[in-house]
Amino acid sequence: MNSQSQSFVTFADLMSKVGSFLFYWSWLEQGLSKSIVEMREALGDQPKPVRGELKKRLEAWSNLLNRTGISDDQIDIANAVVEQALAIKAIRNIIVHGLWGGDTHSDTDGRSIECVVSGYEEPDGKRVRYTLDDLEHFTQATDACRRAFIDLSYFNYMLDRSLAVSN
Repeated sequence: MNSQSQSFVTFADLMSKVGSFLFYWSWLEQGLSKSIVEMREALGDQPKPVRGELKKRLEAWSNLLNRTGISDDQIDIANAVVEQALAIKAIRNIIVHGLWGGDTHSDTDGRSIECVVSGYEEPDGKRVRYTLDDLEHFTQATDACRRAFIDLSYFNYMLDRSLAVSN
């Protein structure tokens, strides 16, 4: 995003970026489930529902990939996809469960959303800010994982781990 496009940012702009990120997150989860179903079918497994929290589904995906006989290089890529998806999940959870507000008046590129870490159930007093650029970065990292569920060679964008906050 160039400085000219950041000269006037509204709260609606911030929420639009949050919404885009959440749409891509949903597509990631759908793509993961579709990949699991397709690999089970290709491997001759009995059809069954794809259930469980994200970590369990990523483990199932990884195990199915290993059964397809992928190369060591591809295993490394698959492991990076799993790590990135889990890191993005932590960010997503902070945004979804801890969204507190937004700042559109900052003159120092601080136009951002503010989130309470650990949400409202177990707030620890920490807050984190994500700028419009951060939200776009999360969206691109999420989409890279989604694309990897189609084909590992489509995984071409890495999350900046310094932006991840464990919760």
